[in-house]
Amino acid sequence: MYCTSLFHNCFCIQTLTSFFLFSSSPRTTAVEPFFFSLMSDRVLLWNNMSPSNFFSCDRKDWQCLFMPMSPCVLTKEEMKNGTRLNHEELIQFRKEGKLPAHLEDVRVILLRTVNYREEPKGIREVFVRHINALFDRNASSESTSNQPWNLDSATLEMVKDELLDVSDIYHQWFIWSPGLLYMLRPNLRLRARLDQVIEDSVPKDFNPDKSIGIPIRAGDKCWREQNCYKFEKYIQVAEEMGSKRRNQTSNIYDTIVLTSDSRDMVESRLNYTSTHPNATHPDFPFRFLINENDIMQGHGSPKRYQSQADDIMTSTIAAMKMQMLAETVVSNKCSNFHMVLGRFHRSGCGMAQEPYSETLQSIDNLQLSMRCN
Repeated sequence: MYCTSLFHNCFCIQTLTSFFLFSSSPRTTAVEPFFFSLMSDRVLLWNNMSPSNFFSCDRKDWQCLFMPMSPCVLTKEEMKNGTRLNHEELIQFRKEGKLPAHLEDVRVILLRTVNYREEPKGIREVFVRHINALFDRNASSESTSNQPWNLDSATLEMVKDELLDVSDIYHQWFIWSPGLLYMLRPNLRLRARLDQVIEDSVPKDFNPDKSIGIPIRAGDKCWREQNCYKFEKYIQVAEEMGSKRRNQTSNIYDTIVLTSDSRDMVESRLNYTSTHPNATHPDFPFRFLINENDIMQGHGSPKRYQSQADDIMTSTIAAMKMQMLAETVVSNKCSNFHMVLGRFHRSGCGMAQEPYSETLQSIDNLQLSMRCN
């Protein structure tokens, strides 16, 4: 469909890179355009003129697995004739919090930004403005209740105060998550596959409050970006974290949610599985929760995904969803994927009511602390 009245029929078009790891691309190239579109009351669309290495369906773009950013579309001619925001204009937009005046009436603006650190001026106030508008609109349209989203006015004020708070690292990064969550909304095809992973992988007696997430980024990451551990060391991390959290919560932790791009890492769990005939540690007190159908491609190079791209992307998102099951997660700051995963977990996107997370760089035992190269 074409947009005829929404947001004055103006668009921001961002090109998402597909040469680097999946988690690096949305983190560095997708969130700021989301901010810019809100700040300028424009519709954000991805540039799908060139095929993406992340996907292998016929269209080879984000809609292979994810919902479109908007039902609006542009013609190829409109895309080609869009006005590109140059570097100086981009910096001005970020610093001043508004689109340069000479571009306000331009229909299509092409963006190329890789910022994921510097917060555009006024973006928090923009979030609050949109929340107020949605709340007021829903309140006026509710026939049986004047409390949209089951929020009273006092709770709504607390939500807005949280958004405006920049007092610590958590709050400074807080607003970067909604844009990522929005762009990663699974389409019906991906959602069905993710639901099947959870149905096949999670036992009925699973308790998130007694589980520890151990995502392991290995494979090509070990070549130059981090000092990789053997599986036994990750087991030690899980055991020590389980003991620490038991002292804090009184919970007895009995499940490790294990995800990895490395097949060797996942198969090493069998040494600690009591039912396996060749287990070397049959008395290990944890059980493992894994996705048996994970591709475990062993690398994060999209150029090599090719015909497996959709399956690899599905496994990647499934790994993130699996880690959201655990109350406690130990991630790895050397990995962009883990940075995104950890941010979602800390923001309350998982099953646990009180999620807890640490990184391999911040754990108490310095002998287990991982160094990034």
